Amino acid sequence: MRSQEKLPVDSLTSVPVNEGKGQSYGIELSCERRYLGPKTKLYGWINYSLSKAVREWYGVQLPFRFDQTHTLNLVLNYRFLDWFEIGARWSYASNFPFTKPVGITPRISNDSLVINPLTNQIIFNLDYGGDENRLSERKPAYHRLDLRFSAFANFWKTDWTFYLDIINVYNRKNILGYDYSLSSNLQIKQSTIGMIPFLPTIGISARF
Repeated sequence: MRSQEKLPVDSLTSVPVNEGKGQSYGIELSCERRYLGPKTKLYGWINYSLSKAVREWYGVQLPFRFDQTHTLNLVLNYRFLDWFEIGARWSYASNFPFTKPVGITPRISNDSLVINPLTNQIIFNLDYGGDENRLSERKPAYHRLDLRFSAFANFWKTDWTFYLDIINVYNRKNILGYDYSLSSNLQIKQSTIGMIPFLPTIGISARF
């Protein structure tokens, strides 16, 4: 169906262009206590990075979609006995930017409104706004604690490790991303895509 006025926007077709530039920079710090043998009780490392990644598009500066300002990892292992060890890893990250829809807009093909032939109604798209809204939101910070309990043994001329891993000990609901859609009454719906929940696993490792 043709619109009554000529609409200069086509919301179905995108035209790729080779424009824009970007830069990234940062600093990373690390400190490690090495494992030197069975007599080493405590060992591990800590790592922190501070970084920035931006892109410039027609004079507008935006964060890169994988820009992550803060990242921290702490790994510690403690050997209680010759045959028993506990390990812990805690991670933190300030997460990535994303674009949140600001409303809805009619779907346009060439200079025509797109009509649903079954309902004879205009089809709408999510409206993500202009450059001022692009990647202006941040997902909640990510953090997670993992634990490992390891027991060591030697028999049949083989070094054995029996372990229990617990991923995401405090069951943090970390967010991978969001899905947006329109309901039948044209309301914006948001669904959350989560990461790994609390997950215990057991395993065996053998070296011979």
